[in-house]
Amino acid sequence: MKHTFLLLLLFWSGGLFAQKYATTDEGLRVQLNDNGTWVLLEQDSSLKINLNPAVFISSSKNIAVKKSAVNDIILNYNPIKWKVEPKTDNEDAEYEFEHVKGSAYCMAITEKMEIPMETLKDIAYNNLKESAPDSKIELAEYRKVNGKKVLHLVMSGTMQGVKFVYYGYYYSNENGTTQLVCYTGRKLLPDYKADFDDFLNGMTVDNK
Repeated sequence: MKHTFLLLLLFWSGGLFAQKYATTDEGLRVQLNDNGTWVLLEQDSSLKINLNPAVFISSSKNIAVKKSAVNDIILNYNPIKWKVEPKTDNEDAEYEFEHVKGSAYCMAITEKMEIPMETLKDIAYNNLKESAPDSKIELAEYRKVNGKKVLHLVMSGTMQGVKFVYYGYYYSNENGTTQLVCYTGRKLLPDYKADFDDFLNGMTVDNK
């Protein structure tokens, strides 16, 4: 199961930073291809991104710490629920985690370049649709997590007969961009949602 999800993530996350994008004078986002052509990114104007009024903070059980060597992200996580993979299967991931019960995974994809969060949504969604045409954004909202504004996306789709869901936080500042993404089978999300939330809410920014 993990290898199937990794095939999806390798395509999606790897394409996020490899592609070049631009904004037209009319405000439309386009993908620039190496052969000189361009593709208009799908715009979902009906999906307004609101701010969730709830306050999201790290759980007191998040006692283990992983610091990014790429940007200023610090992740506090619960070592009882999550184990760090000794090496990453996805070359774009700085580190990966597996739930102790299996069938649920999380990964941190870090980059030194700043990318607007609104643009991250469009890029992630359009890249995902290329590998899973039935993909959809189930939820897009801003959250205040440990005092920082992040984009929360829940996206689902089907590839090779597997129904999957990505449940993640996206954050960017002048020191870089981070995708902190948890993933599992679509029907398994209720089993892991609480642990996903606790894991994601452990993301903080080093203010030094």
